[in-house]
Amino acid sequence: MEAEERIVLEPERKRITGVARSRWYTLEAEDDAVPHRRQLVGRRTGWLLSELLEWVKARPIARNAPPREAMKARGFGGEQAARG
Repeated sequence: MEAEERIVLEPERKRITGVARSRWYTLEAEDDAVPHRRQLVGRRTGWLLSELLEWVKARPIARNAPPREAMKARGFGGEQAARG
């Protein structure tokens, strides 16, 4: 199922990517490979969900990834993680 396109704000961006705000801003300044914020209104910014998900999918697989149960406890995966 394809995700609905929408704007993601900072707390959700951090949850999706697992990267702290200060580190993400450093990556934006140094690396064009991370999705950049989009200006919304005034000082309000956000990211496109599809760009964040594509960035996460493009990350290499960790050799010592945490167990699926730990990821589910953090709110990631749900039924998809249980299926493998």
